[in-house]
Amino acid sequence: MNLRISFNTTKDVIISDQEYYLIRTDANPNSAMKTFRGSWAYLQGYDMVLNNSFPGNTRTEYLESLTRWRLNIWHHSFRKAWKLPAEAYDCEYFRRLQEDIRHCGFKLSAFEKWNMKLRNPALRASADLYIRFCGVMRRLAKERLK
Repeated sequence: MNLRISFNTTKDVIISDQEYYLIRTDANPNSAMKTFRGSWAYLQGYDMVLNNSFPGNTRTEYLESLTRWRLNIWHHSFRKAWKLPAEAYDCEYFRRLQEDIRHCGFKLSAFEKWNMKLRNPALRASADLYIRFCGVMRRLAKERLK
């Protein structure tokens, strides 16, 4: 909705890279915001609406940022092998993401390459453990240098 509003206003729109949170401790624990659990179907639907929110050819103008955001969702939402549904590799979301990566010329990290190519859950889990191990080792090395 915010994208559609920003494209249809004559006032300046400021997009900040800072994250803002308003936390209400007295809020209803059964509210939709606290009980919502995303699903693969929801993610695909959200992505379709998001991509259709750009009027005309303006999507290409924002393609790099949009692709980075979508890559982050793919990698962090489905980092664990058991969270990625089998149909995730054979859907419009994944095809469009691959196409946008090629179009933007993104250079993927080793983890991102593995996460995009490894369809076998056991291999994905092994890659995830390896990446986590490397991250721990890097943090330990940095602490020793301090």
